[in-house]
Amino acid sequence: MTSAELQEIGLRIAQRRKELNLTQERVADLMDVSVQMVSNLERGKKP
Repeated sequence: MTSAELQEIGLRIAQRRKELNLTQERVADLMDVSVQMVSNLERGKKP
């Protein structure tokens, strides 16, 4: 997957999270991952 594709996916994740009025912290809790992981996903950064 290219960097541009990862960034596009990250933008979609962030947009949907905001539509649902969820914080990164809440999403991290629901996914059982760190807030840093959620942040990295939204920025399109590889873990």
